[in-house]
Amino acid sequence: MTMSASEESFERKLLISALSENALLATIAICFVILHILAATMLTSTGQSDAGAAPEPPGLSSQD
Repeated sequence: MTMSASEESFERKLLISALSENALLATIAICFVILHILAATMLTSTGQSDAGAAPEPPGLSSQD
């Protein structure tokens, strides 16, 4: 069974669109993961800087 030139061209276009759709989905997934890693890094660094907030100046301690 042989295919006409237009059928072969159509199948090639389908294959290319499927590949580009997979590449697009993979790119979106990778960006999603990277953004979540960056957000987690920012949140944990903010939490650590709050925990290590600037100490009280020596003259204002509550022991006076």
